[in-house]
Amino acid sequence: MNEKMVYSLNMDTATNIPAETLRMMCKTMLRIRKFEERVAELVSKNEIICPCHLYTGEEAVATGVCSVLRKDDYVFSTHRSHGHYIAKGGDVKALMAELYGKATGCSKGRGGSMHLASPDVGLPGSSAIVAGTIPLAVGTALAFSMQKNDNVSVAFFGDGAANEGTFYESLNFASLRKLPVIFVCENNLYSTHMPISACLADTDIYKKSEAFKMLGVRVDGNNIAEVFKVAKSAVEDARRGKGPTLIECMTYRWRGHVGPSYDLDKGLRSKEELDYWMNRCPIKALEEFLIEHDFISISERNKIYESIEEEIEEALVFAKESPYPDPDEKSFSDVFKTTPFSFRKRNGDCNVRKISYVEAINETLYQMIEKDEKVFLIGQGVISPWYVGTTTVGLIDRFPERVIDTPVSENGITGTAVGAALAGMRPILMHPRIDFMYYAMDQIANHAANWYYMFGGQLSVPITLWGIINRGGEQAAQHSQALQAMFMHIPGLKVVMPSTPYDAKGLLVASIEDDNPVVYIDDRWLYGYVGEVPEELYSVPIGKGIVRREGKDATVVATSYTVYEANKAAESLDKESIDVEVIDLRSLKPLDEEILFSSVRKTGRLVIADGSWKTCGVGAEISALVTENIFEHLKAPIMRVSLPDTPAPASSALEKVYYKKAEDIVRVVKKVLEV
Repeated sequence: MNEKMVYSLNMDTATNIPAETLRMMCKTMLRIRKFEERVAELVSKNEIICPCHLYTGEEAVATGVCSVLRKDDYVFSTHRSHGHYIAKGGDVKALMAELYGKATGCSKGRGGSMHLASPDVGLPGSSAIVAGTIPLAVGTALAFSMQKNDNVSVAFFGDGAANEGTFYESLNFASLRKLPVIFVCENNLYSTHMPISACLADTDIYKKSEAFKMLGVRVDGNNIAEVFKVAKSAVEDARRGKGPTLIECMTYRWRGHVGPSYDLDKGLRSKEELDYWMNRCPIKALEEFLIEHDFISISERNKIYESIEEEIEEALVFAKESPYPDPDEKSFSDVFKTTPFSFRKRNGDCNVRKISYVEAINETLYQMIEKDEKVFLIGQGVISPWYVGTTTVGLIDRFPERVIDTPVSENGITGTAVGAALAGMRPILMHPRIDFMYYAMDQIANHAANWYYMFGGQLSVPITLWGIINRGGEQAAQHSQALQAMFMHIPGLKVVMPSTPYDAKGLLVASIEDDNPVVYIDDRWLYGYVGEVPEELYSVPIGKGIVRREGKDATVVATSYTVYEANKAAESLDKESIDVEVIDLRSLKPLDEEILFSSVRKTGRLVIADGSWKTCGVGAEISALVTENIFEHLKAPIMRVSLPDTPAPASSALEKVYYKKAEDIVRVVKKVLEV
């Protein structure tokens, strides 16, 4: 046992806390303890199947922090989430039902123990990803700051999270902007099976704040009075605009990392160590103080025990009697929040000009930020003249509070934007090179994409994830990737790829107004293209393709810049009396199957042109859809024009072969017609 971690359970500071508050906190801790003990029994009997990471022994942390919060303050939890859920005021019946996978659960049976939500009491959700919700709390704090209210946000996380980069990214950004967020590290001395000394070179987690000029405090996490005192001060500072605080609460989980076992048989810790911490029970310490100071009698305490046990048994009966989710189609398709699409009618006298693709994006950003105070632009390089090709020029001058240039911290900033969306904002998160979005995939795939479904449709994430493809010019493999197929693969994401200035504006408007996460991918090869664009706002519906050129001999389905190459190919083939129909998908997810199938039924031949890799790419998905649904209409095998399965080369001589052009499409169309 590390002697540095030994604290005295001196409750003297509790005398400064109102007796009613102490009684309330005692009852909350008891509710958590009794619930976890009952769950441990149920897991042992295999009545509860989902993995349960129990909070037994740590009750003072969640209770002490949540007792100083308002209902409208936000709390983000971890895989060990039962204690935070109960301390924030979540319904115990809904919690128990969720553990049983029932439709009446707090996440409708879709989340289980690690994914609990109760937005009505300020718990937007918990996450099984270590450190994953830390930037979400920063994001809600950013939203509170932009909304000019005095709400605060709290991120609970374990000591293992101090190994994750997003922890440091979040501390840095929160401190830079003095956001009203409290970082609460529940240091229970173990990261899964590893003691903290084996995980961190410096085990003083609270001192990590020093690098970011933030207040850091270590407190005895088993002393409810100390936790209450420190949390109260941190929350008051946050409400007054003094910025974030990092609180390290030293505590101990009685049970193993997951499940009811004490792990003594696994040799991970000694019985002596466990006994020591059990003797430092935070509930026992507070009970003794209350009784000693006549704040509560033994009979009153016993009545509280009885009422809590009855409450938990009622919750258990409720959970067992509740129905399971109906495994119908909706249970597996309710991935997106329905967003009513409103077609904007164009004024007869509306000014329609010919402007460039890049000018269309810039105009849209101006108009949307001006129109809706919930919309803001955030990302690395949003004011950089070379990163974003003048798409954001002038915005910082017009909207200094809603155009936020950020440090290089893709995962943390993406999580921040997701958190802001959960708090009611509509962020446009710009990634200047789509390659850098690999860093952000944790937040995109695990949080933004999953949130609506995983928590039973209680909260959606209205965020526009703007990724820019910036290839060619001998930039080589790490600055030239097109990742649209990867995003298509992830449930919960919509994916759009405009090809014209008109669609660049219309799809950007639709993306921002959508109540779901939309990956808006644009290609810098298109920035110089000019087309007619109305000055007023309008939307292009997500999920609807368009016929760019009608034909009868073969269908070419294209995306983004390959639409122009497809049109060039069609013009060339027309001179040889080959009539090609060109379909611009515009949206990859949802994909317009109707326009695709209709064209292929007419022509009987299909060529797919996409600027990403061939294997498991956009072309592979479209090929599968057509084969599965209208195979009988095909007169020839489907063929693809895409990048070879190699990273992008640097040499311009190799680039000329690597990137596909109109002549490549011409060659493949002719081959299809030969069959």
